[in-house]
Amino acid sequence: MEVFGTVKANLAVIEFQKKRRVADPIEIDTIICAEIPDRETEPELYEIVTKNMIHGPCGNFNPDSPCCENDMPLVRAVVNDRNQVNYDEIETFLNARYMAPPEAAWHILQFPLHKNTHTVYRLSVHLPQRQIVRFLPGFEQQALDIHETTQLTAWFQLNQNDIQARQYLYTEIPLHYIWKNAERRWTQRRRGADKIVVRLHAVNYRNQELYRLRLLLLHVRGALNYENIKTVDGHVCESFAEACR
Repeated sequence: MEVFGTVKANLAVIEFQKKRRVADPIEIDTIICAEIPDRETEPELYEIVTKNMIHGPCGNFNPDSPCCENDMPLVRAVVNDRNQVNYDEIETFLNARYMAPPEAAWHILQFPLHKNTHTVYRLSVHLPQRQIVRFLPGFEQQALDIHETTQLTAWFQLNQNDIQARQYLYTEIPLHYIWKNAERRWTQRRRGADKIVVRLHAVNYRNQELYRLRLLLLHVRGALNYENIKTVDGHVCESFAEACR
């Protein structure tokens, strides 16, 4: 009985949950940094972080917040007599994975750790010149050169050079073309289209421009550039949000 409908794909992963406490909070601080950017020196980054990555007011200030129930916050913190929160996430949850005997035996016996019937394509979504670039110190320019072309911008290039590709949505492209990561381009697919599941990267609703761009990518076919995506009835809108209205 197919309660949830017809099964289109099957994916499974074996996980081992055994954990132990390791390392030191001071050592962790040298690797991970979580702080608000400086408003004066990094205004753009400051706006992004404070808008999308910080929990807003709740309780009496914002009873409609998703973390509230009956106008009361669901998250609790311990406050000392100086009205300071006594909470150190690193100290409290300093956990890391290690190979326990069950996982070691699983590897020795060569049992499968995962299986999947389909290949999942996760397509990038980003605003103009806002793609993610990872780099090592001193290799910034090389990283920029490599990541200048993304799956999304390569889709624009594909539509410019291949008229047949213009009939497809961005999310339909992996069904007909293969992403060549080393070459940073889409090439014609010859087989395997029936074993593909396509997903767009999730976008926070608070990031309105990017969120609206993601919505438009689900409906606009054969875009040659970003302007095409926000063009409605021959009019180029000022923003993706305007194009969605």
